[in-house]
Parts: sequence; C-alpha cells; structure tokens
Amino acid sequence: MDFDVIVVGGGLVGASLVLRLARAGLAVALVEAQAPRETVDPDGWDSRIYALSPGSVDYLNDCGGWAGVAAARVQPVDDMHI
Repeated sequence: MDFDVIVVGGGLVGASLVLRLARAGLAVALVEAQAPRETVDPDGWDSRIYALSPGSVDYLNDCGGWAGVAAARVQPVDDMHI
C-alpha cells in the first residue's frame, strides 16, 4: 500500500495528527517503536499527565481524541509556582 504520509511517533501529537490526516482523506501510517504501555494505576489509568490549553482541547475534540477522556480525570490549573 502506498501512503501519503508516514508519522513516526504514536504519542499524543503523532496519534492526533494521524487522526486529522486520515479524516482529511489521506492514506496515513503510524510507526511507533514501543508497544502500548500497560497501565500501572489500579483503576486502569495511565500515569502520564498533560497540561492542555483550551485550544489544544478544541483540537483533540475536533479529531475525536477528547471524547474518551473521563471528566473525573480533568482538572483546571488555577495557579502554578516553579
């Protein structure tokens, strides 16, 4: 099979890009070196944390990636000290 685009890296950015490109009608392939990670949380949640802007949430919602995020796992960041 011929591909229009090959995306290397299946993290949040690569996976969402593949969704958007495929929905635009392109033939895409996703290449990821690692198998999907096993969850370590007893509730089945991945231990990674992301800080997303409202624009990033809109992007993920538009490509269908936000629908699977449980509302209980989303919290606003009101203040940050570094």
